[in-house]
Amino acid sequence: MVQTHQGYERYARERVREATAVYFEWLAQKETRDCDQRQRLLEMAGFYRSLAEIIGDGDAKQLLVSRNI
Repeated sequence: MVQTHQGYERYARERVREATAVYFEWLAQKETRDCDQRQRLLEMAGFYRSLAEIIGDGDAKQLLVSRNI
C-alpha cells in the first residue's frame, strides 16, 4: 500500500482540474467556425476551474463537512 500525503493529493487534484480548464479554454480559442461549440467549451473550462477552486479552498470544504452537506 502506498501512503500519500493528503495535502499533496488535494493539491494534485486541484492542479489537474486547473490544467483541464486551461485545455478547454485552448480548444475554445481554436474553435472559429462554431460559436455554440466554442461556448460549450468555455462552459466546461469554467466548470473545471470552479472545481479547482472548491478543492483548493479547504475552509469551505470543512464548512460543508461540518454541516453534513
